[in-house]
Amino acid sequence: MLMIGNQRGSALLVVITLVYSLFLLGLSLQTIVGGDLERAIQFRNRTRARFIAQAGVTTALSILRAQPATFTALNQGWYHQPDRFQEVSFAGGVFTVSHQGTSGETLYGMQDEESRIHLNKAPPSLLAALPGMNLARAEAAIRHRTGQPFATPAEFVSWLAAQPGGLSDGEREILPRLTTVWGTGRINLNTAPAPVLLALPGMTPERVARLLQHRRGPDGREGTADDQPFPSLAALQEWGLIQGEEGLSWRPLVTVSSTTFSFVSRASIGRLRPATVTVHVVVQRQGKDWVVKYWKVW
Repeated sequence: MLMIGNQRGSALLVVITLVYSLFLLGLSLQTIVGGDLERAIQFRNRTRARFIAQAGVTTALSILRAQPATFTALNQGWYHQPDRFQEVSFAGGVFTVSHQGTSGETLYGMQDEESRIHLNKAPPSLLAALPGMNLARAEAAIRHRTGQPFATPAEFVSWLAAQPGGLSDGEREILPRLTTVWGTGRINLNTAPAPVLLALPGMTPERVARLLQHRRGPDGREGTADDQPFPSLAALQEWGLIQGEEGLSWRPLVTVSSTTFSFVSRASIGRLRPATVTVHVVVQRQGKDWVVKYWKVW
């Protein structure tokens, strides 16, 4: 009887072990299947988010195509337009087209790259006027870019910070917002911020203030209907904002019409675990159309 009891006990133990093993196997399969399903859902949502981000790019390009080629100003549709560019519903998700303003604020629209100083094309006088720069540093930057052009403003800031004297935290922060490696190298008088305008020959804070006051129009605000953009360099001379000789020195440095814009199109879809895709784009006018010059997805 004792032997029979032991055999029954052993059999029961084997059965319990087998049932427990099957339970663990089922649990593992459920976890694997559940994980695969979760990854499939994430892959689907990320793919959809990528297409939604591309819709943001397409929207931005369509707005640029509608702008006049004769001049570029901040009261046109490409600039800060939250109703047009912020959290736009599309295909079950949303996209936002934005860029960072000079003060670090988020602006919903596109960045005019020709409102900034071109690191690989600007003459020493313009580079020397940037925060943290002087003529010696400007000449060193030109020697550097001759052999190895700066790929991004961030690369320029890193290079400059490594020079004797380094950079302050404030200079590190503002320099990428005032510089570019895209575009023609000319500064757009209708879109450039005060620190960039101040770099032009002969400019003082008082003269920059006068130019901006005229450009902003009666309400004193940028990007509104009563802005008074400059149709040409000659218009600044006619309105007494620059003198005749300055017009000659400014001619190779400035423009009133931009050819290159950048922006970020960020898309998201899904509620519980949303998938997000961000596209950084630089576009340039070629003839009557716009083409993508830079595209980075993350």
